[in-house]
Amino acid sequence: MITSRGRSEQRSPYVSVIHRAGRKGYTVSFPDVPGCNASGGTVDQAMRNAREALDRHLASLKATGERIPPPRDFHSVIMNTDSKGAIAFILV
Repeated sequence: MITSRGRSEQRSPYVSVIHRAGRKGYTVSFPDVPGCNASGGTVDQAMRNAREALDRHLASLKATGERIPPPRDFHSVIMNTDSKGAIAFILV
């Protein structure tokens, strides 16, 4: 995440879940960050959009004083997420 001063702010990675969206491309969701989703025509585009969406979503939560959900470890997410139809789990 880039701060308002242009410096990179480290954060723990969140697990993303990628699904095929029919013929229209791919969708990406974050099980630990409800409401944060992205899409794209290719997996690469969807992941770029997902990184931006996650950074903006977390920045919005922080700016409004809302709780930022802590990321779970990879294993916990994949074992406790409905992954039906998922094509990949990727740390972002």
